[in-house]
Amino acid sequence: MKLIERSTEKCFGKVNVVNIIEKAVLSITLTSSNGEVLGFGAFYDYPNSKVYDPKLWEHDMVPKYGLDGVTPLNSLFLHYFVAKRPYQHDIAQEIIRTVFNACVYVQSIFLLSGTTHLGSAMLENFARVKNGPKDERMFLCQRHAHVPQLHIREARPEDNDDLAPLFTQQNKVLSETYGDYFLAELIEAQDDNHKALVAEVGGLAIGFMCASTEVDVELLNKCFELKPYTFLHKVKKKEETPDDDTSVASDSVAEEEVDDDVDEDLTREETLDLDTSSVDRKAPSQTSLKSGAVVEAASSKGEVSAAESNRSVSIPPSHVSEPQSEASDRPKEAEEVAEVAEEVIVPEEPVDLGVPTAFCIQLFCIDERYEMRSIDFMAEAFKRFPDKDYCVLTIPHTISEFPLLQVFARCTPKPTSTLEQELYVFHRSALLQGITVRFGTDKDTTGINYITRKYKGKSTVLADYDQYLTALRDGNGTPLYGIVMECDNQIIGVALIRAEMDTEYLRSHYGWRTLSTSHNIHPGNMATFITVLFLLPSPTLPSSSSGSV
Repeated sequence: MKLIERSTEKCFGKVNVVNIIEKAVLSITLTSSNGEVLGFGAFYDYPNSKVYDPKLWEHDMVPKYGLDGVTPLNSLFLHYFVAKRPYQHDIAQEIIRTVFNACVYVQSIFLLSGTTHLGSAMLENFARVKNGPKDERMFLCQRHAHVPQLHIREARPEDNDDLAPLFTQQNKVLSETYGDYFLAELIEAQDDNHKALVAEVGGLAIGFMCASTEVDVELLNKCFELKPYTFLHKVKKKEETPDDDTSVASDSVAEEEVDDDVDEDLTREETLDLDTSSVDRKAPSQTSLKSGAVVEAASSKGEVSAAESNRSVSIPPSHVSEPQSEASDRPKEAEEVAEVAEEVIVPEEPVDLGVPTAFCIQLFCIDERYEMRSIDFMAEAFKRFPDKDYCVLTIPHTISEFPLLQVFARCTPKPTSTLEQELYVFHRSALLQGITVRFGTDKDTTGINYITRKYKGKSTVLADYDQYLTALRDGNGTPLYGIVMECDNQIIGVALIRAEMDTEYLRSHYGWRTLSTSHNIHPGNMATFITVLFLLPSPTLPSSSSGSV
């Protein structure tokens, strides 16, 4: 509060700072070594203007300003910023860099202000968007000016001079074991099954990844639970039965065909709560080192240190819950339903397994200054192996998590596993960013009917969704919302949400105050109750793919 100035109110207006902090998608505070607050920034996923609907802003703002490619998934809005004089400029830059480092999919930060006098700290980082209406003042800050995406290319032998010091700094074992020019030899040995990639900044190589298709899939399946990933194999399509609505089926839904036998295991009381299980994987002779993030895997034919991926998956446990008649009983009944929910049974072996569809990361290292952009390697790696759907990575148990692992899913080792490493899996679908979350319409009924076609709970989902379309309320008059998730014009998820009216019940039975600092909690305004959540089990979609309601 001591940092708030008159210019702050001119830029952002008079706001409730406590409310801003509590509801922000991302809040960043910069402090000194002795704990003194030097600066603060609050970021939301919708504009700080009453002109735009927080849920539908992109439909109005994007065409108005000609902002091609701007979506709720790759954009944030600065709702509040304060900094201590005379360090405003450095504080603003540090907060902006932190945002782009923490949110790897965010490409733009917007600011709507009531004045053109933002102050020097803001003006040096934000540029005004001029092709909009004159009565609005919108400013834009783009990623490439602060934390640009890395340029990834195929490695060349001369990159050894740049990369050798980086590897030596992280670990001297490789050079001591294989010599000073082991990287150059590894790069020259590239072929169709072995690829080496380099991240380049300012003409210097600052990161390296070596990938190979030589993966012992059989060994990994013996040691890790890989059923959700169709055992790292391609899955042959089965013909749809006459009862299936194939009009909305797309080639990308091949993974669903593995699970034709699981459609009879859900009861009407279960809550559709599909949770893509984490995948863990490991190889016998792979080492990984971090601080600059170094991962080494010595693999040879018959002995693999790898990471595999497959687009097809089996379906994890799902639950469907019946709408509750009394709002006051919903939280309690939800607990009871969760306790008796039945798991969907996944077949021990998928039918008609195809060829293995995974490649592994054998060696990885990146300068710690750029390690938050490690994901930039993944798109280029999949381009080198277009027929592979999974990338796998194994590391020792003692290695701490580094940024690249944050986009991978950990596999659960089997009790009989003999490998002393962890296995991580990344599916190529995690690179998709064309995901939208919106209110459902009657046109989505066909798509919802298709993705729920294999469950007994389908009738419950469709009945509740029809109730939403018809009245926007349930039988008791409680507001009801239907939300759908869409990717590449295909429905991939649906959620039905009711406004929670009995906030006193929540207040008396749960530690409400530990999660909320608001003192004025009104029924139907501060809490909602998710009655149905159904997501296709395609693994590891982007973490930022959630939408706000």
